Amino acid sequence: ALPLRIHVPDQALPVYYTLRARLTRGDVRFSSPSFDFGPCYVNEARSAPLVLTNESLLPQKFGFVHLPAELDVQPNDGFGILMPKASITVDVIFKPSSSVMSDVILQMRTS
Repeated sequence: ALPLRIHVPDQALPVYYTLRARLTRGDVRFSSPSFDFGPCYVNEARSAPLVLTNESLLPQKFGFVHLPAELDVQPNDGFGILMPKASITVDVIFKPSSSVMSDVILQMRTS
């Protein structure tokens, strides 16, 4: 706590105020560190649920960015807001463009 004294123009008495702050972490927890979509043919799509949990005491905007062409995240194209201590489920969708083994990275940013 930080006590403050504020002088207001045209007011005889100062205003006393106590500023309090609480630090919080900006962590988002994932339900799974990786996915195995199994065999998936070209022009076929497989999806897997991913639960995001906001460990922070503040809301966090999130977005899945720089997605390779084979990946999609829904709903809202992978963007949204996580409320404090809340969880949301998104679907990670894999659509291979060729019949080779794929190892892709899913990247999420928060603010």
